[in-house]
Amino acid sequence: MAGELSCTNMFHCLSNKMKMGEEEPNLLKVTEEVSSVVRNDDCVAEQFQPGTKISIELQQKHIQELRNSLSSVKSGMEQLRIQYSEDFTKIGRQLYILSNAASGYHKVLEDNRKLYNQIQDLKGNIRVYCRVRPFLPGQANSSSSVAGMEERTITIITPTKYGKDGSKSFTFNKVFGPAATQEEVFSDMQPLIRSVLDGFNVCIFAYGQTGSGKTYTMSGPNVLSEKSVGVNYRALNDLFNLQAQRKGTINYEISVQMIEIYNEQVRDLLQDSTLEIRNTSQKGLAVPDASIVPVTSTSDVAELMNQGQKNRVVGSTAINDRSSRSHSCLTVHVQGHDLTSGTILRACMHLVDLAGSERVDKSEVVGDRLKEALYINKSLSALGDVIASLAQKNSHVPYRNSKLTQLLQDSLGGQAKTLMFVHISPEPDVVNETISTLKFAERVASVELGAAKANKEGGEVRELKEQIAWLKAALVKKEGEPENIQSTQSSPNIYGINKGNATPVFRKNRQPMEDVGNLEVTLFQPSQLFL
Repeated sequence: MAGELSCTNMFHCLSNKMKMGEEEPNLLKVTEEVSSVVRNDDCVAEQFQPGTKISIELQQKHIQELRNSLSSVKSGMEQLRIQYSEDFTKIGRQLYILSNAASGYHKVLEDNRKLYNQIQDLKGNIRVYCRVRPFLPGQANSSSSVAGMEERTITIITPTKYGKDGSKSFTFNKVFGPAATQEEVFSDMQPLIRSVLDGFNVCIFAYGQTGSGKTYTMSGPNVLSEKSVGVNYRALNDLFNLQAQRKGTINYEISVQMIEIYNEQVRDLLQDSTLEIRNTSQKGLAVPDASIVPVTSTSDVAELMNQGQKNRVVGSTAINDRSSRSHSCLTVHVQGHDLTSGTILRACMHLVDLAGSERVDKSEVVGDRLKEALYINKSLSALGDVIASLAQKNSHVPYRNSKLTQLLQDSLGGQAKTLMFVHISPEPDVVNETISTLKFAERVASVELGAAKANKEGGEVRELKEQIAWLKAALVKKEGEPENIQSTQSSPNIYGINKGNATPVFRKNRQPMEDVGNLEVTLFQPSQLFL
């Protein structure tokens, strides 16, 4: 179209020039050029016009195809959305079912664990936990003697006579692998520790070869942190938390002792003194002369434990550069007063870190270290004899063969809930000691001590005991006054009867009493006796 307009304009321009009388030859030449241009434009228009139409039609066709494809894609996406929505709904239902099943499974496991612990309590079995120490720095590429572990079972690779590896499995209440944290270890024994506040005596002792991680479990490493502190600190911290929770119903008093048995001598770790173990003593104190320190916070406990650890005897051997050369015992004494019933409860918890058994040829000890090793092995051997006698239910149990067994007599004699934490090292070169340790732990697990009893004393029983004690003291006093004995015997006033009145002040029916037998008890007022 633009070409046609330009040619027309040129034609008009030439026509005007012709009218103006320009030369005829030039006019004819120009007219021919214009006609040629017009013909060329017409040819071009004829060539491009059909192609343009075809191109537009193709584009429209492609656009329609794209629209159809888009519509198909939208339809497919909608179908996928509906399908995915249905699938997600089905998956949600399945996850809900699985979640309920998992919750039920964990609940069943928890119920089974509680029932198992109740059976353990009724039988009085010594609970046995096993913990495998991780490899020390520099041993990362070492092979392990532990072939496998499950929740309650550990399998050890054992060498045979013919050079082939065998295996032996041991079953305990709980098995902790090298990756177990201090918090995980404590949480599993927490219910046992908490029973101290209910009046039950508790004993937890760590046993194993030297360098197997006993002190780490009970106390923690040299540099303590919130995550690395051991059972001793965590147990007292937990007791303080429970004490605060029960403040409105029960008033508790908590105090601690810390002693060690070194070369068969009992030493006070909170002050420099040698002590004696007494089989019978007031308030259940096996070592009554040891300093007992009231504690009210975890900071008090940390300070005392640091002091005790500094005073404990440690030494370096070829196996362990920080070997404990004594048995240490942190004893927690708890006394509670129930504000509602007036009941008094007393309990104690022994947290014992035993010195490690060791083979003298491997530890390469001499001099004082050799003497210490002999005493350690002797006391652990005495502990083994006691366990063997208890397992066989012998009438005589040799507690007096060692200071260690004397200290643990109440705990091993059925007066406490007892847990032994057996520790093993994963190195293959100590596999014989590992097998020996685990066999001993199996014997310990077979011991039945009978159900532990809570040390609770009701208010009424306490009053009766106080009255009996007062009456005994009064009778002893009267025995020292011969001139009054005859008048006392002839007078009914000793029974709380006034003249002219044959009714006692107050009388209760006969009640059985465990410590004094069946007595017909009369409660007197002190002012009405010996009128």
